[in-house]
Amino acid sequence: MLFFFSFARGIPSNFNVFARVLRDISQSFFMPLFFFISGYFTPTSFNRKGRYVFYLNKAKRLFFPLVLETTLFFPLAILMSQAISGLPLRYRLNPGPCWFLIWLLTMNFFYDTIRTPFRSDSNNKQIRAHFPTTYTRLLFGIIICGIPTYIINEIVLKGHKIYFGMPLTIGSLTCNIFMFNVGVIAYENRWLESSIRKQLDIPVWMLRLVTLVESCVLCALRGVMKEN
Repeated sequence: MLFFFSFARGIPSNFNVFARVLRDISQSFFMPLFFFISGYFTPTSFNRKGRYVFYLNKAKRLFFPLVLETTLFFPLAILMSQAISGLPLRYRLNPGPCWFLIWLLTMNFFYDTIRTPFRSDSNNKQIRAHFPTTYTRLLFGIIICGIPTYIINEIVLKGHKIYFGMPLTIGSLTCNIFMFNVGVIAYENRWLESSIRKQLDIPVWMLRLVTLVESCVLCALRGVMKEN
């Protein structure tokens, strides 16, 4: 609904702006959170099933649904919308809302080919990482999620709204990739086995305040960039 109201025409401008703000705030965390959760459960799935069964499971749960959505279901939905709108019918491959399956498959492959060999070597001790401090989280958020996202969206891929299926917006691409890896690290270091509240170095109310201020600043910057 947020995406519909933020792009729909004929709706009062004030509400349209409000919908865009809610959309941007929602987009800034829910897909990175999704990739974090996916990364968190990847090691235990790989270790429990082994490489062959792991890839077989990913093929059944991710690859085959992606193929069906890309070649049949979403192209069919596009053809139906073109027919209803009186536009020329044009078939094209498109993953649509299942774009995230492409990236999950890619990240699972790189998890196996890059991270697994290092962990399988008994001579290499696993580097322990404590739950990051507020300063560290903010720093990584700016360096990995903030600045690269702006450079990619506004300079490198300016004019493009999609990159290999992934919508280019707040909290996309670099942030999604980063959060998948953070999920893996969180599992390996058991961050979620104890209360996050106890691991924070600042009170919860202060974290909420920082998040609120950050959201307001982000929305303001988005408005300035669109005006320019």
